[in-house]
Amino acid sequence: MIKAFGKTNLKSKYQLLFICNATQPQKTNLLSIAKQHGVDLIITGFINDKELHSLYENAKLLVFPSFHEGFGLPILEAMMFDTPAIGSNISSIPEVIGCKDALFNPYDIDDMAKKITETLTTDLYGKLKNHIKTQREKFSWENTVKKYKNPKDEVTIAIVGKYVNLKDSYKSLNEALVHGGLAN
Repeated sequence: MIKAFGKTNLKSKYQLLFICNATQPQKTNLLSIAKQHGVDLIITGFINDKELHSLYENAKLLVFPSFHEGFGLPILEAMMFDTPAIGSNISSIPEVIGCKDALFNPYDIDDMAKKITETLTTDLYGKLKNHIKTQREKFSWENTVKKYKNPKDEVTIAIVGKYVNLKDSYKSLNEALVHGGLAN
């Protein structure tokens, strides 16, 4: 990410910020790489939810160059604050972003740099701003519950380490959550 951002002509216009809880040796290493590539890097360390929300609200773009991701929650979090996201073309990221034009090869620094530049300097940015308004709704809690509300569906949910098959054991998601001790 640092090397990719360093290859863009956007360094004087945008600040690169890493939200991570890195050790001091890791921070030193990252800052050294940033300096080598002419990038002014800020590493936040641990931040609370209020600070994270503020960062999402004020960010121009979330770049998510993950090599392996279980789901891609930071992308959805950014979308909830109307911040466009671009990310890896592997793992679950393409499904969460939902726009082929917003994807790059995370193993290719030039591809990542090109996508960052394209996003921040062309109409792709506006396209992504409009896209996230509908994309984030696909993953809302309301839509997730509606999708799995039919007790005839074969659905397995992990509840605090227990696996519950709704079809065989419970009439509804709410009943499963109550049984699992996660709802009142």
